[in-house]
Amino acid sequence: MLDDRKSNTFAYFQVLLYLICLYVQRPKVQLLIEYMKQHFWDPATYSVPELKISYKETMKRLRAKYYGYIVIMLVCASAFCYGRIALDGRHVPENMTFKSYIPPGVNFWALFAWQHIQATGTINILTSMDFCICSIVSLTTLQFRLLRYEVETLFDGFENDQNGSNEFKNKFRKCNGHHNFLLSFTTMVVNTFSMLMFIYMGVIVIILCIETYLLFCM
Repeated sequence: MLDDRKSNTFAYFQVLLYLICLYVQRPKVQLLIEYMKQHFWDPATYSVPELKISYKETMKRLRAKYYGYIVIMLVCASAFCYGRIALDGRHVPENMTFKSYIPPGVNFWALFAWQHIQATGTINILTSMDFCICSIVSLTTLQFRLLRYEVETLFDGFENDQNGSNEFKNKFRKCNGHHNFLLSFTTMVVNTFSMLMFIYMGVIVIILCIETYLLFCM
């Protein structure tokens, strides 16, 4: 029972970290999304086949990651919630979703269904936070590819006159401004999520160490 309490405590602590980032740091997350809407270049406006292919591949990978993540999460959640009761079949606390105490007079299935609220909330929080970070990083990477293309073609298509010089200056200014924006944007992303990831990985390492120790002590 003590091991179950430790596992549940670490699981709740992990979800708490995500809640802190989602709700306590929500102004920063919302600001990141607003910056993406306002300042990110639209890949659909480019007629270059390589950029269109890169954009489609990025979105395809994001979609594949999302579906794969959902499948893995659902399989793990189903095994965690229903695996013990399916194999054992007894209406005992050890077969509850979180192996919790069943008070006298409380129906097993009623409490089992009630704990699905916590389990569903946990899955939704983990999924939303993970894919928020994954989407921001992937789309920012695509912006650097667009910027690279603009810099590589900086001297293409300009006439050797005053108008061409002005167009070059405008394009150079545009690339320089977008580069500075991406640098500040990535810094903001790091400042928003780095501490969360550090603590999150620390919790995972602690859980692995404790579980390994308990495994070898059995």
